[in-house]
Amino acid sequence: GIILVYWLYTQIKGGVSAIVERIENVTENPVEDDNLTQNPSWYNGAANNLFNAMNGWGTGWSDIKGIFAILQNVDDWNEIKKQYGTRTLEHFGYADVVGNLVAHLQYELDSWEKEHINNELMRIGSADRI
Repeated sequence: GIILVYWLYTQIKGGVSAIVERIENVTENPVEDDNLTQNPSWYNGAANNLFNAMNGWGTGWSDIKGIFAILQNVDDWNEIKKQYGTRTLEHFGYADVVGNLVAHLQYELDSWEKEHINNELMRIGSADRI
């Protein structure tokens, strides 16, 4: 019992430390408004949809994938990140992970999903990777 509790504690502590490190390494990118390809209100809605797809139990992969398929350039991506800001994901009814969009995607997605999103980011010319 004690060993299992200690192991669980070290896993959680290590995971949180890794996430905080990822958050600290993410830099903000400027947005050229003239390059945005969607209606301005779409970006806030997309940020909210991404959050809702990751918050709570499970991950809404089809919603995440659908939003990334719409992105046409790096400014679209940077505007969604800007609109997303810093939020708190909740799992099992308690605050779990505080971070930005990149950190939350890194936390939520499996390796195949991350590869798919990274391919989308390369397609639009972003240097960001999940």
